[in-house]
Formats: sequence, C-alpha cells, structure tokens
Amino acid sequence: DIAPVNIALNVLANALGKEYDDNGDLAASGTVVPELLDALNALPYYSENSPKSLSREWLDVEFMPILSGSSASNEDKLHTLCIHIAEQVQQSTNSHSCSDGTRMLVTVVARSMGF
Repeated sequence: DIAPVNIALNVLANALGKEYDDNGDLAASGTVVPELLDALNALPYYSENSPKSLSREWLDVEFMPILSGSSASNEDKLHTLCIHIAEQVQQSTNSHSCSDGTRMLVTVVARSMGF
C-alpha cells in the first residue's frame, strides 16, 4: 500500500454533497495547501520499510485527523490530497528498481488539474 486514496477522497467529496469527485472536478477547482501537504507527507508510515499495509484504523486515527484539522476548503483539501497521492506514488516507484529485469505495469486514468 502506497497511500490512502479512494476512502479519503470520497470523505471529502461527501462533505461537498457528492458521492465521489467525478472527473476530479472538485479537486481541480482547488489549490494546494503547502502546510497540509507537508503534514501528510511527514507521516511516519511513509518512511517505514516494506512490506507494509494501510488499514482503515490507520486512516481514521492518523490520516483523516490531519485533513479534518485543516481550515482549508474541501476543494483545496482534495487538490492537496491528489498532489500528496501523486508524490507518494512517485516516491514509492523511484525506490523500487526494475534493473533486474522485473517490470512494472502502471495504469492511469487522469484528468489534467493544470499542473
């Protein structure tokens, strides 16, 4: 597990009256909140060695309080969370070498957020 994604994103979309952020429109309307991004990226989970696994309990106790403690708008939280997810995927990908002939399949469905 690299980072929490759907549950965290959906909690924020739900707070805006949506089941989920269709096409990422809500996140795209926000802006990054640097202090929130820094707090999410500083979670000790990300510096732990693999194998590791995320749990709903970890999300509820460690991750979501950082989001809910921010005074940013939910759109800004969504945008920042998307940046956080992308950074964690990049960090995880960069830390795993495929030089031994292993391959990695990456599938992406994305909408431009203007960055």
